[in-house]
Amino acid sequence: MVDSHNEVQVDLQSPLGALLTETYDLFAKGLIEGADGVMDSRWDSHASMLDIHPRKMRVQGISGWLVDLMELASLPTSELEPLVSLLSA
Repeated sequence: MVDSHNEVQVDLQSPLGALLTETYDLFAKGLIEGADGVMDSRWDSHASMLDIHPRKMRVQGISGWLVDLMELASLPTSELEPLVSLLSA
């Protein structure tokens, strides 16, 4: 949904809203970083979770270690499909 200012509106109670909230939290804690274009340029306000593009982010610092310790790379594809579906929307 787009509002009168041509900005995308996301229901933060939806699965996508929850994903954006969690991604922003990881970003704010420095556990993930953004590649080029992750945060939209918005000079009129502070960056928010709606400015994040999760598909363009990667782990950094201690989070790489956590990924290894939790063996996240070995998750079955079937468990990742709902997340991939949300990110592809």
